Amino acid sequence: MRVILGLGVIVTVACGSDKRGQPAAAVRPDAAVAPPIDAPPLPIDAARPVSADEAARRVGQDDGVVSGAPAVATEGLLESVAAGRTSLSAVLAPARGVYEAVDGKVARRCGGAARDVAATYVGRALDLERGGAALLSCDNGALAAAPTGALAPLGRHAVCRTVPLVPEQPRDVIVLAPIDGALRVVAVATLAAGAAEPWPALGAALAATPAPCP
Repeated sequence: MRVILGLGVIVTVACGSDKRGQPAAAVRPDAAVAPPIDAPPLPIDAARPVSADEAARRVGQDDGVVSGAPAVATEGLLESVAAGRTSLSAVLAPARGVYEAVDGKVARRCGGAARDVAATYVGRALDLERGGAALLSCDNGALAAAPTGALAPLGRHAVCRTVPLVPEQPRDVIVLAPIDGALRVVAVATLAAGAAEPWPALGAALAATPAPCP
């Protein structure tokens, strides 16, 4: 169950006897110095190493933790949203809503349902990481140019995903796209092991121009 109070997100997860409700640890700011070429992965913090290329993309860019208007997606931003330090509403586009892809089906969520589904995915990603079941990884490589490969249907975007430590565990994906000068959560997806990926259907939904959410 996810409960949203005011502009923050309070995450409560019931998962058998596993109780993980500890407050998120403070997140250090992203690295402020670009790594040298061919450098090994630069640790943003001890638990979340990122590649040198990804670290360079974040240098000098607003991660939205304070402003609520991220130019790049970072693990620290999602941590701050989950802990209620950054407003969840600030990283959503109310008129756009949030598309959710599960089991090959894509549905649009608006209003409170959009906030609920975004809170669920953000909170679950941090819960899985704190519990040692997955790592959280964000990538901004598709922001600067048109993407290629499997995620090309999504257009320009940043993506944060859980990287399970057990192959059979489903993966969660949070897609952020530039809207009105900042990144906003526009889609989420759960990818079961071995299942077809939803990018064509999700990309078609994102590319459509439906009426604004009520």
